[in-house]
Formats: sequence, structure tokens, C-alpha cells
Amino acid sequence: MRYQTVSSSQLSVLGRPVALVPWPKGVSVVPGETVSFFDGTVVESEALGGQSGFLTRQLVDELGKATGGTWQVARGDWKGEVRLDIRPSLGEQASLIDVGDGLIVIAGGDFAGLRYAVQTVRQLVRQCGTVLPVIHIEDSPSFKVRGYYLDVTRGRVPRLAWLKRWADMLEEGKYNQLQLYIEHSFAFLGLSEAWRGLDPLTPSEIMEFDRYCLSRGIELVPSISTFGHLYAVLRTQGFRDLGEFPEDADRPFSFIERQEHHTLNVALDKAFKLSCSLIDRYMPLFASKKFNICADETFDLGRGRSRALMGDITESEMYSDYVNRLSAHIAGKGHEPMMWADIALQHPDMLSRLDKTTTLLNWQYSPQVTDETMRTLGDAGVRQYVCPAVHGWNQMLPSLHDAWENISKVGRYGLQCGADGYLVTDWGDYGHVNDPRLSVPGMLYGAESGWNGGDAGFDELNWRVERLIFGDTQLAVLGAWNESRLAADFTWADAVDFLELDYGDGTLNKDVQRIFDDVADPKRQAVADAGDLAAARKCFLITLEARLLQVPGKQRALDRVQKTLAAGGINVADHPLARVVLRMAQGQDLFDACGWWLAVGCGLLDDDKRMERPEALAADLERWFEAYLSLWRETSKESEVKRIGGVVWRLADLLRAGADQQ
Repeated sequence: MRYQTVSSSQLSVLGRPVALVPWPKGVSVVPGETVSFFDGTVVESEALGGQSGFLTRQLVDELGKATGGTWQVARGDWKGEVRLDIRPSLGEQASLIDVGDGLIVIAGGDFAGLRYAVQTVRQLVRQCGTVLPVIHIEDSPSFKVRGYYLDVTRGRVPRLAWLKRWADMLEEGKYNQLQLYIEHSFAFLGLSEAWRGLDPLTPSEIMEFDRYCLSRGIELVPSISTFGHLYAVLRTQGFRDLGEFPEDADRPFSFIERQEHHTLNVALDKAFKLSCSLIDRYMPLFASKKFNICADETFDLGRGRSRALMGDITESEMYSDYVNRLSAHIAGKGHEPMMWADIALQHPDMLSRLDKTTTLLNWQYSPQVTDETMRTLGDAGVRQYVCPAVHGWNQMLPSLHDAWENISKVGRYGLQCGADGYLVTDWGDYGHVNDPRLSVPGMLYGAESGWNGGDAGFDELNWRVERLIFGDTQLAVLGAWNESRLAADFTWADAVDFLELDYGDGTLNKDVQRIFDDVADPKRQAVADAGDLAAARKCFLITLEARLLQVPGKQRALDRVQKTLAAGGINVADHPLARVVLRMAQGQDLFDACGWWLAVGCGLLDDDKRMERPEALAADLERWFEAYLSLWRETSKESEVKRIGGVVWRLADLLRAGADQQ
């Protein structure tokens, strides 16, 4: 047969385009030639040793749904329409797929390669149904480790059922590692004061999820904060004395402060014992031999109770000594330590002192990211994973363009610098308002980049992603989504910043005020220099003035997405993700209007009669939150959702108070 190589935009069957994510390394077809299937048998090679049962069931289920026929399983010397085999000559994680002459051959260089080939065939069958192209695929990944890092601690604790669904999607995207970010959201023995009332994950849930991930070829790596980011723990009566600033333990809860402070005092033996106890209780729940101690953003190190040490030892030495002790503790238990790289990159002299068995997780989230830090670690001979982000935190709708710019560049640079792995991060700062389902496009961007190194173009990849999610080929939904996000004028982060300038008693929160200290930006610096709460809030709204001026006359995000779905003939009932996009677009419209009214209330903008009145907007915000609460409960435990409500309700109260004064 005369095969022709096709690109990711050229694959079609009977005139209908077919999308694959990630795109295989080599795809060849016989133009116009197809093969049809109805009933059949999936035959496992004896070389599989019986371990392919789960993959076989996946194929049988997919083929049965797609063809409407009856499919069965056999092993060994049986005639069948689908054959699964292991061919070591293909290489590690590599695979081969041949469709033609009434037969589908699926082979892997090892069992992982076979799994990835099965996922490709599942995508083909799901889109093509009974008629497949005559196709030859040879494939292998660019990064051997392709991981996903999911925040389950900053407000949202997922339900186990949702975590399993996420693992299913990661398997289809050919990820092979997953980490869950834990601070206080696990029911550690002896730490109930930190996690009470917050619906933490339990040992039985973690163990069940670990087994579930293993069955899908995903290594669930334990990851907990053991040094910085111990906000909930260091606010307790039992452990506050272990922090750098125990005197701050009784301050009012703050989303911003949770991000900025609460580092252990390394001068205390009890602090190290706490870190080790967290590790020792969490580690046995996992099959993985890796352990991530996090140790990022230790902002307070050497600035509080441990300051007395600074006369004899530098901050860099304090940090490296502590993480090396933790790494040695982990290595002593037969595990490989991992940690975030940000502090080491701030103190390059530290790189030569860090434990050589530790893998550094190099997070770089800017859409304009360069290869500088990756080369720094590569040149130092340090093992590193490169870590981009799906850009969902602090906003109703993730920024798709920023996500792809970051994800694709980190993929390319990581390969060039010889990174050992690729870890896509998904954060939920400020209460995790972002719905996890809206991370699916970013997760698929990461699947593509981790497999191929980030060479796809944004529009071309979005076409494939949208085809897989919605069945639409015009980039309509993701295009409207991205435009709506780019047009956001008063974001979730803006709302939190505005509200938390209030200490909680009507006075100015000096700690929050300091985050605006930026002499290069006079408008932000004005917030930092303001003398009282009213002045600080007005100065903050001035930083948003150019955006807020656009609110009355612009097209609403909800209207934009609704019209896009209608024009594409997309039934919301058939696409649950569309329902989430609509609700979050509505939320962004309401927050934009809220920001506009706050600016009117402080005299920055003039009333515009086209805008919904503030008391009516307050009621709409409250109704929106009740609908949002239903979405939250579909994927997540109650956890800290009432803190989301607290932001909405405070905004509603301010709107009503402003209306009373008009």
C-alpha cells in the first residue's frame, strides 16, 4: 500500500476531520482508503502475560459503543479483528498501530507503550465509529515523565469520584505521573486542629486513589508542604510556636496572607520533627518511591524567630541545611526526594550544596518564559522537571492563550536543556474559585507538549482540543472562551485584593498593602503609600480604571459564549463542560459590573444609566453563588466553599451600602 504522511490538520475519514491529542510522532494513511468493523474479537498476545486485562476492557467498551456491535476477548492463537502485542524492539514507551485489511494491530515496546497506543486507538474509534482510516502510526514520547500537579488544598478538596475521573482523562492524555498538593487538606493524625471542618482527604481515600492511578499507568507521587506554606498548621494552638512569626497566628483569615507567610522556624528541633512526622505518616499510603517535600516560597525564613541564626549562617545555608536533612530522611527510607526549585534559583550558590539525589521542580509560569532557569539547573548538573501551568487560578475562566504560550515554551526549553520530566501545574489560589473541569484544555495542551515538546501552534491545537471536547471544528467555543477571559475587567483576584485591604475591622491591612509596593509602577505604589482604607481602595481601583471604563459598553461574556454555542449547534445538555463555561462567564460579567459600581461609589467613575442598579446586581451575585455552589458540589467536597461565598456576600453588602448612599 502507498502510505502518505499526514499532519495533525490533515487526518480525515469520509470527509470528516479526526483529531488526536497528543499527536503521534509519525502518522501515515492510504488516502481515501477505509476499513469497517462491526462485531469482533480483541486478542491479547501471550507475551502480555495476562496484564493487559484492563486495556482490553477499555478497547472492548470503546469498540462496542462506537460500532454498535458485539465484541469479545481472547488470548493466544485466535483469529481476531484487534490484536494487542508487546514488541521490545520498538523501545521504551514506544508504540505501533496498523489499521488495514480488516485488522487493527496495536503493539508497544513495553506495557506502557501498549497503553499509550490503546489511548490513540480509543480516540480514533470514538470519532470514526464503524469506519476507520487505513493508517500506520509509529509513536514515542519526548519526555519520559509527563506529570500533572493538582492543587487540592487552597480551598477546594475534590471528591474521590472526581479524582478518579481526572485520572481517566490523564490516562487518555498519556500522562504517567500525578501529584496532589497538600498543606492541611489531609487528615493527618495529631493535626485535627488544622483540618477540622475542611473535609480533608483521608488515608483510605488516598490508598484507593493510589491503586486506581496504578491501574491506569499513573504514578501517584506524595507531595506535602514540609517547610513553607503551613498557614493552617501554624495558626493552631498546638503548633503556632514552630513558626517564624507565632504572634501572627490569631490574625483574621486572609486568602492573600495564606499565600505569603507561615514558614517553619528551622532553629527548632520540634519543627524538623513535625516535618518528618508528616512525611512518615503520608509516605506509606503510596506505592511510589518518590516524595515531594515542596519547600517553596519560604518567604519568612530568617526574618522572624530564627533571625538570631543569621549572624553565623546565611539564609541560603539555612535553607539548604534544612532541605538536605529532609532529603536524607526520605532517602533513608528508600525514597527519592523532590522539591520546588524557586528558592535554589534565587540563591544559585546553593545548587552545589543541595543533595544530589533530589529532583528540583522548576516552576516557570510566565507566558513570556525564557530558558534561563532551565539552563541554570541543566548547566549545574541538577535533575529537574520543568513545570508550566494551566493558568486557571484567581479567575472565572482560565486564560487559554497564556496557558499555551507558557506550556509550549516550557516544553521546548525543557527538552533543549535535558530535563528529566515535565509537570503541568494546576493551582487554586485565593480559595480555588476556578472550576477544575475548565482545566481540561490546559491539561490537553500539557499532554501535547509533554509528548511532543510544544511544537504545535495555538489555533491548530485548539482545533484538535475543541474537536475532542465539543465535536466542533470551527474553534468557536474555545475562541469565545478565550476572548471572554481576555476581556475580564474585575477578576476574582481583583475582588479579593480590594476586600482584603480591610483588616476585618474597617482599618487598613498593612500586610496586604505591602503586596502593592512597586516603585516601577506609580499607580500600584500609590496603594502601598495610602494612609487609610478608603484611600487605599480608591488607589487600587485607579489601577483598574482603564479596564473598568469599558464595562458599560462591552459585549457580555455570557452573551458571547451563548451565541457561539447556538451558532455551532452545540446542545449544552450534551456537553457538560459548556454548562460550566456559561455559568463562569456569567460570574465574570457580574464581577465586572461589581467593579464598575465600586469605582462609581468612590467617585472614580460617573453613574451610567445603562448599568443594572447596584441593589439588583447584589441579588444577582447572591443567586449566582447558589448556582455556583451546585457546580462546586459536582466535583468537590464542601471544603472551603463558604469562603468563596464570603467574598460574594461582602461584595453584595458593599453594593447595597453604596446604593443606600446614592
